[in-house]
Formats: sequence, structure tokens, C-alpha cells
Amino acid sequence: MTDVIELLERIGQDPQLREASRDGLERAVAAADLAPDLREAILSGDQAGLEALLQRLPTSGYLFPGKEDEEQSEEGDDEEVPLEEPADAPERVER
Repeated sequence: MTDVIELLERIGQDPQLREASRDGLERAVAAADLAPDLREAILSGDQAGLEALLQRLPTSGYLFPGKEDEEQSEEGDDEEVPLEEPADAPERVER
């Protein structure tokens, strides 16, 4: 699935590729080594079909990098110790 995501990112970021002729787009799609149904959906501009195909593909953490890291850091949030101000610190006045 990373190939199709990378290709779609490239198409979105590269104005020449985004405006490429069918032949130019076919070369980019062929280089991405995609499944035939994904290839056809991209080449035909079938957004709904592409979305349906992408939903059926197996996913892993690469789609949302850092998600697991965030969850782990949330678990460790209970360990934070609040800082205490020294007894001789001046009193704060809010305005």
C-alpha cells in the first residue's frame, strides 16, 4: 500500500505529473508497481473506486506514524511530578 500512497503524494506535489498526459501518468503508475485495479482507478480518475480499493487494503502503522508513540506517552503522563515553588518565592499577582 505504501507504493500507492507514495504515488498519490507525488502526483499531488508535482504539478508536471498532476497535469501530465495519459502517457506520462501511465509511466508513473507503471513505475509504482501497483495492482491492476489500483492502476486503472488512478488512470481513469475514479476517486470513489480508488477510495474503495484503498479501504480494502491491509494497513499498518505507516499511515499514521507516531500514533503508537503518542499512546505510549499518554500512558506515562501519570508519572509527571508537579514542580513546587520554593517557600521564599514571591507571591504571584494576576492582573
